[in-house]
Amino acid sequence: MAYLVKGATIGKLFTVAPALCNAFDFDGPAFAAEFSLTALHNVKADLPASRYTPVSKFPAFEFDFAVIVNQQIRAKELLTTITRQAGPLLDDIGVFDVFEHESLGKNKKSIAFRLSFIDKNKTLTINDIEPIIDKVVNTLNKNFSAKLRS
Repeated sequence: MAYLVKGATIGKLFTVAPALCNAFDFDGPAFAAEFSLTALHNVKADLPASRYTPVSKFPAFEFDFAVIVNQQIRAKELLTTITRQAGPLLDDIGVFDVFEHESLGKNKKSIAFRLSFIDKNKTLTINDIEPIIDKVVNTLNKNFSAKLRS
């Protein structure tokens, strides 16, 4: 497989030969990539400008919660809503558990989220995050009849 920028090959990805994998006791297939620095230099004007974002000197504040929703509601819908409601301090979000069981109610499931917040100016506390989480949970309840799972 070749990587092209405006028709110029800047790199290739290929499978390592099985004999070479065996020589190094690899259990499965291996892949290698080769990039031409000259080709990269020649096409750098055509590449999007890279942006550097410094790592925050303040730690992330992680918050986990789960909601119970109807089975037909997709996690992606909830993720989109949470992202919109959480605001600019939200740095990352993910689903870490989906649980379905009759103990939740008929046609119900639980979806658990991990939200990571960062402020580049200070260390966040629960007092900073709690109003955001309340807003998120209230919106999920209003839009999806989501109930906070205890």
